[in-house]
Amino acid sequence: MGGNQINKIVFSKGDAGLRKLYSLSLSSVSISDGNNLFQTLSSLSSLQSFELWDCNISGRLLTHELPTFKNLTYLSIINSDLKNILNQELPTFKNLTRLKIYDIIHYNFLQMLGTMPSLESIRIWDSILKDTQFGQVLPIFKSLKRVEMYGVDLNNFFAILDGSYNSLEILRLFNCNLTNALVKQGQPTFKNLNILDIYKTHLDINYLWMLNESFNSLQLLQLDGKNLSNTFLEQGICKSLHLQYLSIADNDWGGNLPWCLANLTSLESVDISSNQFTGDMSSSPLKVLTSIQFLELSDNNFRIPISLEPFFNHSKLKTFYAYNTEIYTGMESLYLTPKFQLKSILLSANKYNGSFPKFLYSQYDLEEVGLYNLNLKGEFPVWLLNNNTNLRDLYLFNNSLSGPLQLPNHSHMSLIGLDISTNSFHEHIPNGIGTYLPMLQYLNISRNALHGSIPSSFGDMKLLQELDLSNNLLTGQIPHQMAIGCLSLYRLALSNNSLQGEIC
Repeated sequence: MGGNQINKIVFSKGDAGLRKLYSLSLSSVSISDGNNLFQTLSSLSSLQSFELWDCNISGRLLTHELPTFKNLTYLSIINSDLKNILNQELPTFKNLTRLKIYDIIHYNFLQMLGTMPSLESIRIWDSILKDTQFGQVLPIFKSLKRVEMYGVDLNNFFAILDGSYNSLEILRLFNCNLTNALVKQGQPTFKNLNILDIYKTHLDINYLWMLNESFNSLQLLQLDGKNLSNTFLEQGICKSLHLQYLSIADNDWGGNLPWCLANLTSLESVDISSNQFTGDMSSSPLKVLTSIQFLELSDNNFRIPISLEPFFNHSKLKTFYAYNTEIYTGMESLYLTPKFQLKSILLSANKYNGSFPKFLYSQYDLEEVGLYNLNLKGEFPVWLLNNNTNLRDLYLFNNSLSGPLQLPNHSHMSLIGLDISTNSFHEHIPNGIGTYLPMLQYLNISRNALHGSIPSSFGDMKLLQELDLSNNLLTGQIPHQMAIGCLSLYRLALSNNSLQGEIC
């Protein structure tokens, strides 16, 4: 029922079919008699779900006959203007369990919640919610399990959580401005909180310390807590013995990781990137956490041996990211092999100066490999392609690799991205490159010393979108097969070569 201007919605007593209506969605509707709308909807005894999308509802409710939605369990208000009709008088939503609000300005938000004592889930996006009636007694939400706020400006937000200490399981706050934490001495903690996700949100620091007492039950913690010091790691996060997912990226915390983190034996995903942590991974608490599957250490001051030997016992490890940190040679054992089979590895640093790490020769499940800015020595690692048939992306730019380009033993049907730019590869581009790498979408072999002509088999790369052959020693003509076959190509860089002939 969208795109209309409606004065009234009236259901007569004989509308038996509509009496069984359990879901109603109004989209892009203007209704001038809001009192009639809410009274009419209240008469639909079977109505369970009501959605308002881009609606403008005006008028005032009549205080002596406020509607009651007896069976309504889900209410969604998205980009709708209701502030006039809900400014003073509010219908009653006693059985409402799920509330979703998007892009709303509401001036009696807490009073509105007072009509919803059965709420289990609150999800609010991009809204400014003012609680002018905060002085009134607030309801106790004994069933509240999920609270998600995205881009919300709300004073006295934490008053909403009063009474939810035994029920709240999920709290997500993204890009919010929430003030007046109202932390009371001896205030109960959230005993069953499983997910705490706070990102770019202005919070009262005292409330975070109160939440700290709830960490015993946490399974997921994402915290952008720049108003906290890294003592919060030891005094708070280390208490989360059941934690499976930890992200404390972009906090500017420093120093060595505390050894109490070694007690978090259930950790599966760890992201501590974009901080100022120090220490050698060979003596880090992370090396004993063998349940880790995803590990992100980038943009820190860690020292990491390129052999990754401290993590050889991590049989579940699938993803290892460590760029913009110190990668050093270290000692590589001739007899130890890793228990892990990685899917993704990204390493980047300016100080390393050596060859490919030996553990890579034993990897067969790789899908993403990025080894760049490492000054790597050696030839093109064609063995990575031969050993890993699921490899999608291979990035080896800005190294010191040399020798000829080599093609895999068979056509590689998974590789879509290859960047070997800024190395010292020479000789010809292999004639069969398009046949053996037919699925490539991105190829950058610029800034090398490749010479000879451009192979016509590039025309076999039907999916190729970006091709950069610039800054080499290429000669001859641009093969017409490229114009015929490379139907997806939108970026072609050939500058600083010695090509000649016509462009057709």
